[in-house]
Amino acid sequence: MEKKSDRLTDKQELYCQYFVETLDKSESAKKAGFSSKRPGVLDVTVHRLSNNPKVIKRIAEIQGGLLKRIGLSQEYVLERLQRFADSNVLDYFKFTENSMSLKDLSLLPREITSCIQEIQGTKDGIKLKLVDKKGSVVDIGRHLGLFVDKKEITVRNIDDVLEELDD
Repeated sequence: MEKKSDRLTDKQELYCQYFVETLDKSESAKKAGFSSKRPGVLDVTVHRLSNNPKVIKRIAEIQGGLLKRIGLSQEYVLERLQRFADSNVLDYFKFTENSMSLKDLSLLPREITSCIQEIQGTKDGIKLKLVDKKGSVVDIGRHLGLFVDKKEITVRNIDDVLEELDD
């Protein structure tokens, strides 16, 4: 039987729902109705929400349900990011001694063509733009915890902040 203390408040539930939608902690807290009037209060609130085991569990439940419904997994995402990171413009062109031409894209495997972001005809030929390789590598690194985003919080009077949080 679930105890009242095991449940999220309405604001916490809203925060979880908004966070799964936006992945923006501060914006989610604002939308959920947490105070952002005084400097530092929202940052403290976001920190507390981000470290609250009940909130973390609820976000995981929501994300898990969503991922299951659409058939998405971490493995799928990482495979795609790796494919983008490893894409090579040489896969799309054929070279002869004096020229270069675009291969017939309909003959290339989907794994290769899915890395194309844009194809555009120009007066000089064809412009081929691949997906952002660096962005894919950074996303993989973030997923693996290789990078840590840091934010500095300055609180002038902690008693005022704590009082605001209790409201």
